Amino acid sequence: MTRRGPGWPTVVALVLVVLAFSVFHPLQLMVLPLALMLMALPPRRPGMVVAAVLLVGLVFLGPREGLWNVERGWSLIVAGWFLLAVVAWPDAPFVSRGVAAVLAAAVTGGALIGARAGWPGLDAAIAHRFAEAAAAMGEAFADGRPETEAVVQRAAELPGQLFPGLLGLASLAALAIGWWGYQRIARRGEPLGRLPEFRFPDPLVWVLIAGLVLVAVPLADWAPRAGGNLLFFMGSLYALRGLAVVLALVGAHVPTLVALGLVGLLLWPIVMTGTLVVGVADTWLDLRAASLAARDEG
Repeated sequence: MTRRGPGWPTVVALVLVVLAFSVFHPLQLMVLPLALMLMALPPRRPGMVVAAVLLVGLVFLGPREGLWNVERGWSLIVAGWFLLAVVAWPDAPFVSRGVAAVLAAAVTGGALIGARAGWPGLDAAIAHRFAEAAAAMGEAFADGRPETEAVVQRAAELPGQLFPGLLGLASLAALAIGWWGYQRIARRGEPLGRLPEFRFPDPLVWVLIAGLVLVAVPLADWAPRAGGNLLFFMGSLYALRGLAVVLALVGAHVPTLVALGLVGLLLWPIVMTGTLVVGVADTWLDLRAASLAARDEG
């Protein structure tokens, strides 16, 4: 029997992640990787290739202004690295391939932008986008108080500093959407894993540690920002891994799940910190395996 894995609710959640976190156009971030998968990966049926060409045409339509080149260039780089990961690691789960592709694309894209001295211009363009969004939010909730203006200004500045980490999470979600769509269209039977099964290679904890070092010991002007983005990206993944551990340990006990959901809504900073700690601990302790072993012994 073919294992189907998560369905439409998972895809809807992933789309919401892309919409919430992407600093680039979300449609091309989701569509271009799917198009490349349909063209480059088997079975390469004529209908799939035609659909891929139409999707690529959709992405490249429109006026070439603003961040047009950067947006599509990033989507091509991250999709290319993901295809390479699929070919190089045929038996690896999606998360391992996706995280590796996003990190490799970040290094590649950062190097290309740095080589062309394009970081100041990119920072300015992204900051302008967030400033416009914050200004619109300020007009909607304007009350004349200085505290509100300070919050609005912070709402523009913080995402501008963390846009690489935000884009990394959005890109990982977009790759997951593309992978899910490709598996459905190609009928490959390799679905995304369920949330309680979520994990990624344990050596990636060193990326988290590198972020801590860059923030704590700033060796250059760029170090604190780079470290902060690494911490944001990997910290989010480890918090999700911690949530997966909790869900795996709790199982399908509905009252407990409802109680955890309510606590998460009311005390989300504490819950996020707790799941982050659990996720990091799972790297060394493999809490889900330990729990299963204890159940078997019992």
